[in-house]
Amino acid sequence: MTGRRNSLALAVATAFTIGIIPVGPGLASDSDSPAADPDPRATASAKPNSGRYKGKVGTFARIVMKTTPKKIKRLDAGVQATCQRSSDGHIRGPVLVAMRSTKKIPVKRNGKFAAKGTDKNDVSWKISGKFVSRKKAKGSFQASKFNFVFNPFFPADGELCSGSGKWTVKLKR
Repeated sequence: MTGRRNSLALAVATAFTIGIIPVGPGLASDSDSPAADPDPRATASAKPNSGRYKGKVGTFARIVMKTTPKKIKRLDAGVQATCQRSSDGHIRGPVLVAMRSTKKIPVKRNGKFAAKGTDKNDVSWKISGKFVSRKKAKGSFQASKFNFVFNPFFPADGELCSGSGKWTVKLKR
């Protein structure tokens, strides 16, 4: 199978070389092509400024991060979630699943960070992201919580509320 792939790759490369397959923007490494020279700032990460960053998770919930250049000292975030009951599978929502953490999250030299944990209200959370400039960061956030529900027919009934979303924050000082 690998012999077929190699011969197919060789045939396509030859077709590009002799001009059977036309070369357009983004199809080959032509130095005049705008796709060949991406903007180096588009993928760059940065160290954050110290301060308070505020923003939204999706369109429903908020996120607040208190940072220094080397770590995130405090994280408050919420996410729009749906809840599913364990006894009958009933789904309800949207509800807010919010967490507050004072766990120190290290920020790498390239501006990226990731962490997970459980806060004092038993909300399990996971966050990842990167600082795209000194005043802006982007990433993803997930949170879930299990709530016990009174049900006389099922003594161990409960519901799992979980959700996730993309977030963006800006420095507010």
